[in-house]
Amino acid sequence: MPNNKRWISLFILILIAAVILFVSLYFIYYQKDVNEIIYGLIKNYGYASIFLISVLFNMIPQPISSDVPMSVGIVSGLNPIMIIVLAIIGSTLGTIGSYYVGVILGKRNVTKLCSAKKYADACRLFDKYGKWSLFITVMTPVPDEILCWLAGIFRMRMVDFAVFGLFPKALRHLAVGLIVANIF
Repeated sequence: MPNNKRWISLFILILIAAVILFVSLYFIYYQKDVNEIIYGLIKNYGYASIFLISVLFNMIPQPISSDVPMSVGIVSGLNPIMIIVLAIIGSTLGTIGSYYVGVILGKRNVTKLCSAKKYADACRLFDKYGKWSLFITVMTPVPDEILCWLAGIFRMRMVDFAVFGLFPKALRHLAVGLIVANIF
């Protein structure tokens, strides 16, 4: 029986890695199409799409910040408060998911999902600035998934991850959402 659990875990791990790899490559090669897809999803599915996109954008390395779908939803005329709340919840769940991707996959498997250079750069940043590197990246719209993976790989305490990663990202979403809502 334990052998079956190992095979099931391995299968799930390979499936997660394949989905992350496929979606990452799609984002890289079809950037313009992705923007149109995001707009179409938000236009057709509204709040649910904001939530799901926020979760995915915070788990999968890609060049689009999760602020983009939130802003598109607000500009499209959806309720700004509802959009901000859903984006924060989705972003938080996605960021926690990124942490556990690092925990589950570990260094050996994570390096297969991103380039060795990106991984090495993120490690240097994490080694040099520690928790503050996570804080700085989540406060900016640059992709922070790899640093969240590293937090999981290095087993950062969840309290520290929340203080330096989750809370600042929620504040950023709140600020960006309120700015966009007041401008448009």
